[in-house]
Amino acid sequence: MGIVLTIVAALVLGGLWVVLLRRRPRRSGVAGAPKDVDKVLGEYRKAQWQQVAVDAPGVLARPSDGGDKAWRPRLELALGHSLVELDNYEQAIPHLERGLLLQSAVRRSQTGSDVPETADATFRHLLGWSYAQTGRTAQARREYRRVLETPGLGDDVRRRVEAGLAALDG
Repeated sequence: MGIVLTIVAALVLGGLWVVLLRRRPRRSGVAGAPKDVDKVLGEYRKAQWQQVAVDAPGVLARPSDGGDKAWRPRLELALGHSLVELDNYEQAIPHLERGLLLQSAVRRSQTGSDVPETADATFRHLLGWSYAQTGRTAQARREYRRVLETPGLGDDVRRRVEAGLAALDG
């Protein structure tokens, strides 16, 4: 009888634990980021380009306190991507450039590696596209070539970059 009571008690406590965990709010944002950063990145994940373009500049205007290394590159890239989606290429360029630069610096400080990651390739493609759309063809070619040198580059990104290069050459 004691074993049965122990099992029942364990099941009840386990069920209570699961219920409590489900009720606890989940934070899907960047660890250590302010709530407004998580809000803007949530808008970005939902493809709310216009809202990101409105909300992100105010957050990015804050002076760096040193604790923004995890979220500032992501927010710069999110704003740059959103501006590209809104066909505002000229304004997108500095955010994409800064985001890629900051992301690279964070990667170097954490891993010591200068090798770009495949996630960088998509944003470099957007940067190259923005350069091309603003008539900066030499810079567009440079970015497109950098993308093609990325280890583990996906076929979809490769095709888009090669088509962009062909359009510049044709």
